[in-house]
Amino acid sequence: MMQESDAQLIERGYTEERLHAVDGPKIILLWDKRWSPALVGLVAGRLLERYARPVVTIGHHEGQWIGSGRSISSYNITEAMRTSGAGILTRVGGHVQACGFAFEDESRLPELSERLHVHAAERLTSENLVPKKTYDAELDLLDVHADLIRVLDQFEPFGEGNPRPLFCTRRVLITSVGVMGTEGRHLRMTVAAGGAFLKCVGFGMGSRLRELRVGGTVDLLYHANMNQWNGREEPQAMLIDVCVL
Repeated sequence: MMQESDAQLIERGYTEERLHAVDGPKIILLWDKRWSPALVGLVAGRLLERYARPVVTIGHHEGQWIGSGRSISSYNITEAMRTSGAGILTRVGGHVQACGFAFEDESRLPELSERLHVHAAERLTSENLVPKKTYDAELDLLDVHADLIRVLDQFEPFGEGNPRPLFCTRRVLITSVGVMGTEGRHLRMTVAAGGAFLKCVGFGMGSRLRELRVGGTVDLLYHANMNQWNGREEPQAMLIDVCVL
């Protein structure tokens, strides 16, 4: 789907250009006139999942700036937008972990961004931003096959209220590992267990290469999809995290 592809590209672009450690900014805020209202929600959800901190993304539609916020449970993103957006926003609504809002004056964007960063910095600590990842199911490597992924595809579109399933597979053996992309920013590896092999890609995870080695054992947290390349299709893990054992 086009929105899904666009969301992936934006997420990768943020990963490549603006990756922050836990001691970086406490909130992510991005905007672009080309982004649709539906797209900003997808991007916010993806970045929240990856960086475990509040995310606000803003696009433009029919003369208005339309924004979406997603947050961790310890930070009320709707209250943050109401407070930081006072006198700027024309509407805002939502709950603790998700909000939507709109405004018209483009010149107020930098002010809104500054207010949000100050608001988050005053209320969040590094301990709040340590990722706490939960998954939908634990799979053996043999279970990650084309039939499973075709069943998962029937539940699209994924997004707010219908998140993409997240899987865990434990104690797999690394058979190859390396990096790809500009300056080696992305991780790729192949893992094996029980006679099955699975290729894995981790966007923005190239720095993890120093922790990994062929013959090492790891646990994986990932989304499963089908990789299409040169007329071939095969299952692939889109990595969210890797735990070295």
